[in-house]
Amino acid sequence: MGWEQHGEIFRDAGDIGGDKQVGESTSIRFVNPDLRGRVITIYAYPVGVSHLGEDGDQVKVTGIQSATEFMICTDVDNPGDTEVWSDCLYIDETTRPFAELGAAERTAAGLLTLADPKNINWNGEPF
Repeated sequence: MGWEQHGEIFRDAGDIGGDKQVGESTSIRFVNPDLRGRVITIYAYPVGVSHLGEDGDQVKVTGIQSATEFMICTDVDNPGDTEVWSDCLYIDETTRPFAELGAAERTAAGLLTLADPKNINWNGEPF
């Protein structure tokens, strides 16, 4: 059958980007019915620097990063709590600055609408 989207694109997907992440992340998940317990989740989020200025938190968005998490779990509907193995690949999608955090978050979310499961080549084995 191959890889297929599992659920909807999810906003506010958490803090996957660590200290570099400066805004809301968005995620999309894929499963392969032929590879039991295998899940790929792609996250996209703005990165940059955040600091406390005179007027409160100030954010400088320096780009968009994606993180692709490859996971083996026992329940594809609850992968985080049933994880057996996982690894993550980080890619800088763009390093252009954004004037506004909301625009960066929308751009990151828009990148995930382009994710095509036909382009996934993972065989489900740990690497």
